[in-house]
Amino acid sequence: MVNLVEPEITTPSLSSEGGDKDGGLSPSTPPPQTSRDWAALPRDILCEVFRRTRHADILCGAGLACTAWRGVAAEEPALWRRVDLYEEDYREELGYWTGRMAMGRAAVDRSRGQCESFRGPADRYLLLYLANRAPSLRSLQVTSLWCLPNAFVDLVIPKMPMLEVLTMAGGYLMPSTLHALLRHCPRLDLLDTGQCALHHEITFRLLDECHSKFNVVKVVPGRSPMCFCWTCHLESNGLLAYAYNLDNIIF
Repeated sequence: MVNLVEPEITTPSLSSEGGDKDGGLSPSTPPPQTSRDWAALPRDILCEVFRRTRHADILCGAGLACTAWRGVAAEEPALWRRVDLYEEDYREELGYWTGRMAMGRAAVDRSRGQCESFRGPADRYLLLYLANRAPSLRSLQVTSLWCLPNAFVDLVIPKMPMLEVLTMAGGYLMPSTLHALLRHCPRLDLLDTGQCALHHEITFRLLDECHSKFNVVKVVPGRSPMCFCWTCHLESNGLLAYAYNLDNIIF
């Protein structure tokens, strides 16, 4: 029979000051902390970080952290090729609304003409801003109440010839918008008007024409005599110019 003898395990003795005889640290002593210069991160690493960050967070926080971070957030159009400013907790407040419209314009500016997709709240003025600065726009998803009056239709829709997807959360749909989409958006494949109420002049013939031209058409056949979107509310109360400071917005 072979007798197995367990080997003796010895541990180095620690001095009373917390270190061993060779000047090491005791287990209770925390390791020295090293400071990191987050502003010195390589540009490609920062771009990857921002690609995983919500656009609203970049505009309101991460992109303002330091000069280096702001430079990447503002000077990399690829980060803004697919703008997404959607928020679940939409609030009917003037400050919130005007702030969201300003964020939309800032995001479009940073894309430098390369924006291919936009998702978020938008009104007629932001849509006009987008149409003038995003000639390659393929997908437009308006997550707020939609309203595009006749005076804006010819200024917006003809400048979106590449549009393939148009979805709306709700609002007010006018016949001039549908006529313009049929006339100027030959690549449009999906039209989803969400919970939009239809203007009384939209006929079944016009809707049938949309069904024959676009592959997917989703329209709720509800009617309404007026629009209840936030911009129309401000306009009807004479507060639009005050709220938007339109004189300082270049379309």
